[in-house]
Amino acid sequence: MTRKWMLVAAVTALVCAPAFADPLKKGQKEIDFTFSYDNLDPDGADEELKTTIFTGSFGYMLTDGHEVGGFLSYNKLEAGDFGDTDSTQIGGFYHYNFAAGTNMNPYVGARISTISGDLGDVYDTSYGLIGGVKVWPWANAGFNFGVSWDQYMGDGDFEDATNTSIFAGIGVKF
Repeated sequence: MTRKWMLVAAVTALVCAPAFADPLKKGQKEIDFTFSYDNLDPDGADEELKTTIFTGSFGYMLTDGHEVGGFLSYNKLEAGDFGDTDSTQIGGFYHYNFAAGTNMNPYVGARISTISGDLGDVYDTSYGLIGGVKVWPWANAGFNFGVSWDQYMGDGDFEDATNTSIFAGIGVKF
């Protein structure tokens, strides 16, 4: 149910966003906070695990299109019979922001992170692909909607896992 509402919000923002602000430009900085509720699917497991992920990121525009930065995520994992666990992820990202000529920046990118906490006992690192759109209805504030796919690398005897998510968030640029 939550994914449906996030998708509705993303489509509504894309269709109805007023064109008041400019897209991201060279030299600007961006701070984003996003939320997702999705499934972590361990290879060889019978059931998917529910995850809640809060992410904060800081990016710097190297050019009008190329952005690099870092992020910190807090993950809450509902592990069924094993109870709930939590973890953090710290890593870096690259985005290519397409010039849409409006207040929107469609983007694609990649990321990599290390995992700590309870989930870090099972998975060492993750890497993934990300894509979405940043909508800037105000001069320095806006929304971020997208999808991501991540591969979690198993530690030792643990199997790898995949995570596909839909996320939404808010951001500021300066």
